[in-house]
Amino acid sequence: MTDYLGFNVLEVHPNRTKDPRRSFLRSLVRLDSGLGKVTVEDRAGVSRAELEFDWFLDGRTEIGVLQAFLLARKGRAVPFWVPSWRHDLVLNQGAAAIDTSLTIKDTGFLKYQFPQTSRRQIALILQNGTMIYRRITGATNPGNGTEVLTLDSAVGTTIPAATTMVSFLHLVRMASDVVEVFWHHQTLAEASMRFTEVPREIPS
Repeated sequence: MTDYLGFNVLEVHPNRTKDPRRSFLRSLVRLDSGLGKVTVEDRAGVSRAELEFDWFLDGRTEIGVLQAFLLARKGRAVPFWVPSWRHDLVLNQGAAAIDTSLTIKDTGFLKYQFPQTSRRQIALILQNGTMIYRRITGATNPGNGTEVLTLDSAVGTTIPAATTMVSFLHLVRMASDVVEVFWHHQTLAEASMRFTEVPREIPS
């Protein structure tokens, strides 16, 4: 299993019979005396994602991979990385292997997401299944409908804009100590899991 910044990465492709499910939670306190202005305080100052992941298991080898993964998690104890498997950022142009920056379409990343440490880790998922992990160390908005992301190192391979998925990489824990496996046959099964993001545990 691949490691990134000291944690395993779940690189198994999810079952894509339906869109990957993800929700964002915030810890808010509503202050309302019943008269006058209502105030809402953001206690955490950061959003927290919850993701659902459907894992299709075809054969004893893949079943063994799931078992090994779950044993290594020790229930909810051990965090790990998982991509969102969504086009969170869209490349405006491709990148060469030596490039240490990416140009994306302007979605307000610099203003709304870069300030959060939990949105600075990305997975570049190529059409052939290759996954490249990088940390975003800087971002600028030149004002031409694009944003430029500075990476911690060169991408290392050609990154085509049209066929590369740029997903946020979430540091998560299992949401439950119990995972149900649905068996269709002795060598064919599915597992449905929920992950809870732990943004404050991301290494600096």
